[in-house]
Amino acid sequence: MDKGSASRSARRSPSEPPFDPYHPYGVQRPLLQNQKRLTPLVFGSAAAVVLLFAVLWYVMGLPSAPVSVRRALGVLPEAGERALPSGPGIGLQFGKSREQVGLFTGLPCPEWKRRPIAVMLGSDPIARPLSGMAEADLVIEMPALTNNVTRQMAVYQCGHPKEIGGVRSARHDYLFLAKGLDAVIAHWGGSYHALNRIRFEFFPNGAPVYESIDALRNPFNAYYRISRLRAPYNGYTTYERLWEGLGKLGYRTYSVFQGYPHRPELPKEQRGQGALDVGWPGSMRVRYVYHPETNVYERFWGGQRHLDGVDAQPVNPRVVVIMHAEQRLAQGPGGYNDVDVEGSGKAEVYQNGHLLQGTWQKSDIRKEDPLTFRTALGETIEFAPGQIWIHVVDSRTPVTWTPGSGTPPEPQAGETPTNLGD
Repeated sequence: MDKGSASRSARRSPSEPPFDPYHPYGVQRPLLQNQKRLTPLVFGSAAAVVLLFAVLWYVMGLPSAPVSVRRALGVLPEAGERALPSGPGIGLQFGKSREQVGLFTGLPCPEWKRRPIAVMLGSDPIARPLSGMAEADLVIEMPALTNNVTRQMAVYQCGHPKEIGGVRSARHDYLFLAKGLDAVIAHWGGSYHALNRIRFEFFPNGAPVYESIDALRNPFNAYYRISRLRAPYNGYTTYERLWEGLGKLGYRTYSVFQGYPHRPELPKEQRGQGALDVGWPGSMRVRYVYHPETNVYERFWGGQRHLDGVDAQPVNPRVVVIMHAEQRLAQGPGGYNDVDVEGSGKAEVYQNGHLLQGTWQKSDIRKEDPLTFRTALGETIEFAPGQIWIHVVDSRTPVTWTPGSGTPPEPQAGETPTNLGD
């Protein structure tokens, strides 16, 4: 097992949830004979309850009612609607206002209800520049092998690149994170651990736990290969191809993920200044130089400025998160990495040129629970609007924030490509 423990796997085993019309796989069970006799009474009682709480809506305000009551009445916030902490937050205060903003970026987005797609991408120097990175709403980057060679998962909801690649294989750690974001994962095959979960884990009603679009099967011609690179680095797709494939595969197209809370960016005079270094080795190392004038973190990768392969647009996230989690060699074939992305740990959030210390949490029991971030006082962290980039690092990886002007790193010449396997 990839966590090396039967007990932990048992805790992850899905159990049949009670019927819930808002659950993505909720299925109405047939009525028994004795239940059918009670149907008129049940419907009459239900109508009375609906009328009662309709009155409460005007008298007390239904947003204050328990979640279970709002779910029963069918008035839970829709995808993209989320109750934010009080204060000058961007986004939606359910029952008070409605802003159509992205679940990850907090920016205006016509597709604010649309289900996210998470694409697995390689980090190999031979495959750079990667395409579609500048338009990703969220990127999660962490080691795919124990030598800290990384892989990335780019999540798209509002950004729709005309080219995404090179697409690489799935890893089981990323499955857990994608599930918590309610994302369909797009990948070119996968590790032993990832494919076992994708192909053989189902809910009791027969629906897959992890919905994916696998290039090895290439449903509805979702993927293609380009000629300028050799396999396995030349697998590509587009957002439109993936979205069309998602629909034709019969997957749900709206999101049940409630999104991350956001607040307006700080005025220029209140922003900090500095540079952030993530000490992965060689061509994997990352440096961000913060620019207060534009409120972006200019990204350098392996000593080179990170430009998108589509149009050479710079990849400059607005928020950078460091998530601390230990890693080890996963049991079983393949020699793949196993990262503790479920549970909790320390986190640092860099936005507006400042550092905010906090923690991260991700349930190791409920796969659908999202990755969340809180301050040291336990308050939910509100992100600045824009692209978020999350780095998952272990205790061996140095991370350094240097206040001040910040300077770009010296380019590294003669780096050799690293083969990440399948």
